[in-house]
Amino acid sequence: MFTIMVISFIVFIELTNKGVKKLYKDDKPKAYFNLLLAIDCETSSINFGNKLNPAEGCQAVSWGIIVLNANTLETIEELYLEVKWNGEAKWSKEAEDVHGLTKEYLEENGMSEEDALVEIANLIQKHWGVKGSINTLGHNSISFDLPFLFDLYERYGLELRYSYRNIDTNTLGFTLLRTYHSDDLFKSIGLPDRTVHNSLEDIRLTVESVRRIRILWDAKVGIKGTYG
Repeated sequence: MFTIMVISFIVFIELTNKGVKKLYKDDKPKAYFNLLLAIDCETSSINFGNKLNPAEGCQAVSWGIIVLNANTLETIEELYLEVKWNGEAKWSKEAEDVHGLTKEYLEENGMSEEDALVEIANLIQKHWGVKGSINTLGHNSISFDLPFLFDLYERYGLELRYSYRNIDTNTLGFTLLRTYHSDDLFKSIGLPDRTVHNSLEDIRLTVESVRRIRILWDAKVGIKGTYG
């Protein structure tokens, strides 16, 4: 199915073919970065009343995180965390129905918010150091997952250093494939249907979507190789 999609993409997208472009070390663009933090979280609820911070008064109850080579999109490291309800965050049945993580399950199997923050902070420091600015990738991550990550850091008095260069596959899907939802994006790119929202599986599917979109685009415009 994916092969058929590649052919369809090449046939129906009309672009001027300027020949094969090879990528060399000196081709690196001005704002080049070599790592991406791909993130997805499931939450206790969403604060629809705060348009700038949907995380206010809520919490993430699971995290799926992948450190990527931004050049090749190869996975460097993965992290999956389930987090206990902190006893204060708003809890909605609607959110629970999406991810299936109950308070009881998390109390037995999850870790504390503080321990989850330590795991995430250690992962980030391992790959970006203390002063490195983080570039992120996710689906609706700019308006959803990132605010929950910022909120977690801020509530424990930590600072998250991040870049303003963040990739959102919702924008990619809408622009290139005319999709409006992550399920539509995954299906249109030939990925299997998901039955439940699991943060690690979701971010894996999101990353694979970017990989496949890049393959399609490179096949059309003739890009070969990777940056050195």
